[in-house]
Amino acid sequence: YGVLAVLVGGHLVEVATQREHWPFSPYQMWSVPSRSWDVSREMLRGVTDEPTPREVPLVPSQHFYPVQYQTVVVQLQHAARSVGEMRKAEVEAAELAAAGKPADAAKRKADAKRAEADRIVGGLLKLYEARRATGGHAGPPLRAIRLYQVTWTMDKTASAASRANPTKTALLYPPLTDAERAAARPPVADRITSEYGNDSNSD
Repeated sequence: YGVLAVLVGGHLVEVATQREHWPFSPYQMWSVPSRSWDVSREMLRGVTDEPTPREVPLVPSQHFYPVQYQTVVVQLQHAARSVGEMRKAEVEAAELAAAGKPADAAKRKADAKRAEADRIVGGLLKLYEARRATGGHAGPPLRAIRLYQVTWTMDKTASAASRANPTKTALLYPPLTDAERAAARPPVADRITSEYGNDSNSD
């Protein structure tokens, strides 16, 4: 009974927190209902640690081993959700402050969600650099990782054109102001078509 309590309890904690600590897991379900013709996915680009930085594609099976690809995908989805909730909380805090109402709770939520995204993306960066330092892969040194969300608007026939041309590429992490985005080096990509292809417009 003690062993069963540990196993069941450990998994329940992971389900509640939506985090993963091996051998416990939230066991994400992949059958998510879609209510629109927009299909989105998260994609990573590394920012090289060079005098003139550039964006490079990242391959989970090489750069984040032994973390499984599916686990990386789930973590990116969590980071994307955290950034979205952070932005909502920031808007709420601004609206409350403008109305002369207490905004501390909304600000704390925004800070907590930013910390979640920092933890996820920062953890991937640390793993990348640790594997590079020990010869686990031949990728270039990185100073940062960018998380993009790429969206396609499909049509009812799932034509090749709707699959090939993303309608929107948005930088989710790091969250940047308009001024920071304009000054970012390398420039923030506005069109990424492949998860692993070097096809961003950042160089």
